[in-house]
Amino acid sequence: MPDGLSYPVDVPALAQTVIVSRHAPANVFDDVKALVSKHGCRSIPVVKSGFTGFGHLLPTADEIAELLDKK
Repeated sequence: MPDGLSYPVDVPALAQTVIVSRHAPANVFDDVKALVSKHGCRSIPVVKSGFTGFGHLLPTADEIAELLDKK
């Protein structure tokens, strides 16, 4: 069984933008930018998400725990 297969991929042709969660720590954003640059994909912008979305619809940790306790 091979460890894997390698295929050449034109990443800039596949990815238009890398979007990092606005909740990610600042160092994650910087690390992603460095990683994209290190691999020669400087043409791909790395941005912080502006999505505020539907966070108000997501349950809190307490609500999840309460639901799990009912099972």
